[in-house]
Amino acid sequence: VAQQALDEGVDIINDISAGRFDPEILPLAKKYRATVILMHMKGQPKTMQINPVYENLLEEIGQFFSERISGAQKLGFDSSQLIIDPGIGFGKTFNHNLLLLNYLDYFQRFSAPLLVGVSRKSFIGEIVEQPPEKRLAGTIGACLAAIVRGAHILRVHDVQPIKEAIQVAEKIFNTHFSSPKENKHEKESYVH
Repeated sequence: VAQQALDEGVDIINDISAGRFDPEILPLAKKYRATVILMHMKGQPKTMQINPVYENLLEEIGQFFSERISGAQKLGFDSSQLIIDPGIGFGKTFNHNLLLLNYLDYFQRFSAPLLVGVSRKSFIGEIVEQPPEKRLAGTIGACLAAIVRGAHILRVHDVQPIKEAIQVAEKIFNTHFSSPKENKHEKESYVH
């Protein structure tokens, strides 16, 4: 499938195993000069949600990215061709997902764009008590939180409303007092 997609001009490969399940995917992507999304997933797709346990959530996922990025660089990838995704909902409990979103900035140490996919995820459903098709407001909240915490790329179902929410948030965070006199109550922005 990846070969055919690359032949058709696709230039990004999203590998949920970060090259662990198919050892040919990264060399193939490199051959086509494609960007690769390296996603963290604990375990296998069929068993990943059966009692996922981490001794130290951030350190274990960080170590995973360190190893996967190093392996990709040995194949000739540079950092501009790699995107990391902590894999919200992939081998993570409700609390793991919330902690990952709250501490996304931990992963900025890798100098690779950080992708987050939270759209309609079950952890949102647990919070807002809505089925997937009614989780837009919760998804917007999670997306904005992810951006504030360092996400560069969002994978979403409902592009337009999320784009508009981001535009409003950016406008708010980028509006400042125009003179030092007005500025005496301004706080330093925490969104860049």
